[in-house]
Amino acid sequence: MDSTLPLYRQFTRRLFILASSFILFLVAAVTLYYHGQQDLLALKKQQFPAIAKQMQQQQLLHKHQQLLNEMLTSGNAEQFAMQQQMLEANLLDLIASSEQSRAVLEPLLRRLQRQTENALRLAASSRRNIQLKESVLIQLTLVVDSVKTLVSQQITQQNQLYRDLTQGNLSSQSKSNRAIKLSELTMRLAENRQLLNTLTASLVMFQQLDLHYDLIEFEYLQQQSQQALSRWLDPDTAPLSSKPKVLLEQTKVLNNLLFSEQNTFAKWRGQLRRFDAYRAELTAQQTELTPLIEQVMVREVATYIPFNQQLANELVKFKLDIQPKHITWLALALLVLLLISFFAALISVRRKLKRYGQQSYVLVDELITQGKVIHPIPSAEMADIITAIKKLARPEFSEAAFKKQQQKQQQMAEMMTRHSGHVFWVLPLTSKRKRQQILQLLGSKDTQLHWRHCFCRADVRAILRAARSAKKKQQRETLTLLSKYEKPIILSVEYYHNVWCGSLADATKWQALTAENEQLTLQLQQLAQAHVDTNIRISNVASKQLAEIMVQQQLHSLSAQNEQVIYQLLQQLQHWHQQQAIAAQLRSDDFVLTLAKVNFSNELHCALLTAGKAQQANKNTLYLNAADQVATWVTLDSRLFQTMLVSICERLLAGQQGAELEINVRLVDVNSAQQIIRMSFAVSNASCWQSLTQTSNELAADADINPEYSENQSDYLKDLQLIFNLGNKAHQQLEEAAKFSFELPLALAEALADDKQMPAVTLSQRNILVIATDSGSRQRLCQHLAVSQAEVETMHDVTLFRRQLSLKHLSKYPLDVIVLSPEVYRSDFALINDHLASLPASVQPKLLVIQPHYQCNFAQWGLYAESQSPWLGEQLVLGISSLLASNKSSNLLIAPEIFKPYQYVKSQVEVLLAVADIKKHQLLVRLLQWFGLQVKVSSEPASLQRQWRTGQFLVMISEWLPTELTINQALTPRRGVFLLTDKVENQQSLAVNAIPNEWHSGHLAPILDIQQLSKQLAPWLKHGTENAQSANNKQHLAAISHQVDAKREDLNEKIVATETYNNQDAPLQPLDQALDFSLPLSADYIDAAQAFDLARFAQNQGSAELAAYMLDDYLANIQQHTLALEQAIEQVRYPEALTQLEKLQHLANLLVAETLCEQCQSLRLLVESLAKQKEAALPAKQQLQPALNHFTLCVKQLTEFVESI
Repeated sequence: MDSTLPLYRQFTRRLFILASSFILFLVAAVTLYYHGQQDLLALKKQQFPAIAKQMQQQQLLHKHQQLLNEMLTSGNAEQFAMQQQMLEANLLDLIASSEQSRAVLEPLLRRLQRQTENALRLAASSRRNIQLKESVLIQLTLVVDSVKTLVSQQITQQNQLYRDLTQGNLSSQSKSNRAIKLSELTMRLAENRQLLNTLTASLVMFQQLDLHYDLIEFEYLQQQSQQALSRWLDPDTAPLSSKPKVLLEQTKVLNNLLFSEQNTFAKWRGQLRRFDAYRAELTAQQTELTPLIEQVMVREVATYIPFNQQLANELVKFKLDIQPKHITWLALALLVLLLISFFAALISVRRKLKRYGQQSYVLVDELITQGKVIHPIPSAEMADIITAIKKLARPEFSEAAFKKQQQKQQQMAEMMTRHSGHVFWVLPLTSKRKRQQILQLLGSKDTQLHWRHCFCRADVRAILRAARSAKKKQQRETLTLLSKYEKPIILSVEYYHNVWCGSLADATKWQALTAENEQLTLQLQQLAQAHVDTNIRISNVASKQLAEIMVQQQLHSLSAQNEQVIYQLLQQLQHWHQQQAIAAQLRSDDFVLTLAKVNFSNELHCALLTAGKAQQANKNTLYLNAADQVATWVTLDSRLFQTMLVSICERLLAGQQGAELEINVRLVDVNSAQQIIRMSFAVSNASCWQSLTQTSNELAADADINPEYSENQSDYLKDLQLIFNLGNKAHQQLEEAAKFSFELPLALAEALADDKQMPAVTLSQRNILVIATDSGSRQRLCQHLAVSQAEVETMHDVTLFRRQLSLKHLSKYPLDVIVLSPEVYRSDFALINDHLASLPASVQPKLLVIQPHYQCNFAQWGLYAESQSPWLGEQLVLGISSLLASNKSSNLLIAPEIFKPYQYVKSQVEVLLAVADIKKHQLLVRLLQWFGLQVKVSSEPASLQRQWRTGQFLVMISEWLPTELTINQALTPRRGVFLLTDKVENQQSLAVNAIPNEWHSGHLAPILDIQQLSKQLAPWLKHGTENAQSANNKQHLAAISHQVDAKREDLNEKIVATETYNNQDAPLQPLDQALDFSLPLSADYIDAAQAFDLARFAQNQGSAELAAYMLDDYLANIQQHTLALEQAIEQVRYPEALTQLEKLQHLANLLVAETLCEQCQSLRLLVESLAKQKEAALPAKQQLQPALNHFTLCVKQLTEFVESI
């Protein structure tokens, strides 16, 4: 290549090759595409229309054949007219589209048109004949049934006459008369049997009758039926008076239908004959059209020669025999060759440009460094550039001037370093003096070291990370480091205009200030920890003192004087102290979780049992649905876990009345070490929707927690959630419920077993009836029974029970089990139980009763196995299966007669129940509550030891014993220690421990032995005391109590009452206001059994029955006016409060409730005195609060006494 030419001329040949190859490739590709499109267009215009026309003819033939098949197989002729028209239209279309088949199709069309009249007549008479057929079937059925009855009667008479003739005590005259009667009866019986056989055959024929029925058989049955009916209706054969009138009338009607008036046989015979002719023509047409369908009609299509074939024909002229497919491959090869040449020319141009650039750089470098050019010049442009470079002028300043200026700059930098203590540097470090300054600042005496040698590896990595960050972010990065020579420094790094620069400063003073600050911070932490320890110590002392007071109060509660309000307030105060102690422990620096291997399911049950007991006064219900995949044994802190669950339930149900809380537990993720579960709390039927929504939002919010110790209950609950690593908290507002959910990680205590799940209990082919008036309860029970594969039916209107479950209904549709919901048990148990008892044992279904878990009167109906516990869904199917396998008619465990001799009232004695599985001991929990005891559940030995040592509990019932039984307490009342198991180690531990003599110990009696249990627990039970007249009135009230219960449930659903003493999460300030011990409580509040004079109330009402009926109305009005009174006082509306007090005073006088009357009078005087002080609204409210609390307690005692009846 000539280097004297310009660069663009050196590339002329390569660019020409590049353009030529591209143009040839484009021309060849366009030519191939054009001829391909021409071949495709010819195929579409010449070949496809002929094929489409042929397919249309085939579709018409198949459609015609399908119509013929439908008409030949049709059982009625209602559509024959329309189908006849469709056949003619199809033949016309075929004739128009097929010239070749016209000679065959036109005769078929003419023959088909001649059958049009037959088709129309068949279609016109089809509906009438079908109606006649249905009428004949109905009448024939009636006549056949009547004849069967007559024949059976005559057979009975014949047998009776025959037995009379065979007896030997008849006279000859009597035998002769009976023989004549038997002969006549035999003749009539034969005649009637012949009629029955003929009519039965006709009935079968009419049931099978359609257009395809055999005409000969039809005419034969017509003749037989006509002869049989004529002979039976002929008076000559037998007098008509001897035949039943009903049968005679039915037979005449049948004869008119078949032969006289409607003439059904004749009309159907004509229909069959006409269809035979029509069917013959359709069959003939079907046969003649079959060859046309099988024949392949192919039209001659003008042939089109493709482009490759044309090209092959042209090459033959030049004696080149090439196949058309080879021509296509040759064209593709040509395209590939042109494409390869194009890319080869493109690569050649790229290499030439690259080599030109390298040569240019070498020439310029030689000229600058050596002053002359050694290598040849590649182009004319490069020669001009070299000439221009040689003409460049010399610089303005010399090298000496530059060095002088640089030395001056270094002196100024050294002066700045001395005054500021900072060394500014720029890489690379060319100045030795600058290097010495930097190394001296780092504390190194060797001035030849690299800067990396002055730091440890971790600091070097930190410096490099800071440098990368400074370059990436284009900003200054600062680090505080310690050199290898124990010299603290502050290093700043910056990447500015592609140059690394920065500063280095001594950090000795800054480090001293930092150490002083850390020391002060540590002192503050120590002071805060001391404050926390003080709070814990104070809370423990207060809890111990409260426990002693509560024990003393428990002993006093067994006597007649029962200051229940004081004990409830003490319980709230103790709960508050325990909460504050836990909150302080959670914020303590040395706090450590007490992890243990626990049964997760039992922990849930214990927590929900505790929460449910606290909500029983507000009639709030808890339910649990736990997935089977959740691990059984996990590792967690049992005390804090139960505390968290109980606190969440209390927060969600605070201020609610009659709400339902459903807790769902499902598996989210699992691995070898842990499971992640999702727990959701859904509250429905809420009485205070706004507060519920706000509480759920607060629980789900991930707000920052105050790092300092706080008495806020919200921070306390958030601390618990933080301890258990709750994640993905969410609040969801549903249509009729509010839902709070979170994810909880559980550490597995043992490997998951593959066969963990027990086989599911199935109740297939079992019929179960669920009776529940509440829709939520009904839906929940059906959901629990869905997994059992049983046939479940529901009933919500109990008034229809007797009518729907009658003897006739149960005989036809038997039931296996009836499930009775708790609300139906309260209102209509007597109705259902009495009706089932009246049924025969063969059809009587078994009854499974679900009793309320709390406040259940066992003396009225007894103790049943199932109750409305949170884990009802886990045991319902098992309970039904056990009931079906047993011989009992219900799940009754203890009859009511066993409970009637024992009457106990609620006391304040607390029992500590320690069991490994609370579900197995739910009957014991219910019985202890019936005894009037307050049950506290413990799920593990550590929890048992901790709670028993508080001294709060008078009785302990346990499966295991704590290591230390004695209690270091000044007050040592009678206590009881009872074992649930006969384990040797428990007996030995009981023998080793030095138990005081006044204590009771031993093995607990069987839970179904009420007599033995009452004897063992007698020291801690409170017996009910009543006078004789009150006892008689209670007997009258109990006789009609099941009628009053139904009304009570309706009223309770309408009443929204508030319960201020069960809110255990109340802050300390309102609690202090309520703790007013200066009032004479012992004089004003007596036992609940004396809440009002039942005898005088019954006497005022006129009778015990009327008193029982009106009692619930009065109680409902008292609760409504009490709620209105609390709202009026809360809003400082004293006139309205006085009005409500007047109504309450009137109701108290009606009930002869002296205590309630006194409270109304005292509260009224206080409200009247405060109403005059218009400017003292807030102090007045504070003065009224204790009195209002006492009044509310009095109403509560009255309610409990009424419910105990």
